[in-house]
Amino acid sequence: MTEKPDAQQLIVNGCGVRVELLNISYVFQDKRRGEVPQPVLSDVSFTIEPGERVALLGRSGAGKSTIMRLLQRGMDPIGGVIRVNGHDLCDLQLKTWLDNV
Repeated sequence: MTEKPDAQQLIVNGCGVRVELLNISYVFQDKRRGEVPQPVLSDVSFTIEPGERVALLGRSGAGKSTIMRLLQRGMDPIGGVIRVNGHDLCDLQLKTWLDNV
């Protein structure tokens, strides 16, 4: 993903970060094969508080890996927003975010 030229550095105090996924949606489409878009996530919302441990459980194809790729900025959601300490993840410097993941 491209980082914005004015991306902010993520500053983390000792207690960690708060991560919010708000109405996240994502669709996979293989344009090479002309396949119909496959919705993977639709309006997914949850919050991870600083210091909290979270497990993603579900059947194959439920979107667990997609959520992890979105959190690592390997791709951006088509709908919704991911916030880290109140900042849109897309507005943060990728290195400062990944150093804390």
